[in-house]
Amino acid sequence: MDKIEKVLKEISKQKLPAFFSSDIYDILYLTEIKVSFGFLILTQNKIIFLTDGRYKEYAESLKEIEFIEYKGKESILKVIKENNIKEICFDPNKEKANIKKFLDCSILEKEYFFDNIRKIKTLEEIVKISQAVKITKDTLKELESKIFELTEYEIRCEIIKKYYQKGAIGEGFETIVAADKNASIPHYHTSFNKSSYLCLIDTGCRYKNYVSDLTRTYFKKHAPFEIKKIYELVKETQEKVINLIKPGIKVKDLDNFVREIFKKHGYEEFYLHSLGHGIGVYVHELPRISYKSEEVLQENMIITIEPGIYIKDLGGVRLEEDILVTKNGGIIL
Repeated sequence: MDKIEKVLKEISKQKLPAFFSSDIYDILYLTEIKVSFGFLILTQNKIIFLTDGRYKEYAESLKEIEFIEYKGKESILKVIKENNIKEICFDPNKEKANIKKFLDCSILEKEYFFDNIRKIKTLEEIVKISQAVKITKDTLKELESKIFELTEYEIRCEIIKKYYQKGAIGEGFETIVAADKNASIPHYHTSFNKSSYLCLIDTGCRYKNYVSDLTRTYFKKHAPFEIKKIYELVKETQEKVINLIKPGIKVKDLDNFVREIFKKHGYEEFYLHSLGHGIGVYVHELPRISYKSEEVLQENMIITIEPGIYIKDLGGVRLEEDILVTKNGGIIL
């Protein structure tokens, strides 16, 4: 189903009077235009997009979405009046408290409206994300032989260059390259260090507005024995949990499965994050694969599975794959 049709159908299904969003990734999802500022107003039969003159030429090319140039809050008030909108919903997790200054009508809260739509991928989205994954995997494969010759920043630069050469539009998020003990920090900020025994790379590209998200951990033969030990444990655990993926399974059961294995081997306290998350136009989308979540997997979700163990002053191991949930189980893209 086309994304626009999907969103309008959901508005009607949930009997929402209208919906308002200023989230740039909701806008990117529907319009495929990357903006720093804009608004969506959705009714049961149309989608209206407001943004300023910087993006006018892009916006005017939209076929199924009505574009109105934003010239101040009166532009929004005019849309509300002309479309006879008496009530409008918004996501309180995304919009600021001063939203009432923009909307001259009754306001209702509706959490995760767009997020719940975005988490189920269309065939077109699956194809784009699959290509983003392929570009990322090919890039990492080509760089394997150079990893211990280059600094962290040099590796990141090589990755970005290859992304553009392969047809991507750059990084999907800030690439992490962590050498040796720096790999013990899950969201390490890449610097000028050079790996001597261990290198963790967490990266993804953006292809036609959709991202990939993969992590690889490389180590030399002379790496500390414990690094090799936890690498095998993380790899084996990842393979086991991917085999459990199917529609209907609770995401918390997947995360708890990993925690139990790490606990059994004495590493539970070194598992510092949840098991994964959805990906799409943004790198962290629903569902969050966490023991705290009540969500269940659904067909055509694309999620990351990224178990990791991190030990201060030694390093860390994280392995991450992007998985398509199908009726027959999880498929590694």
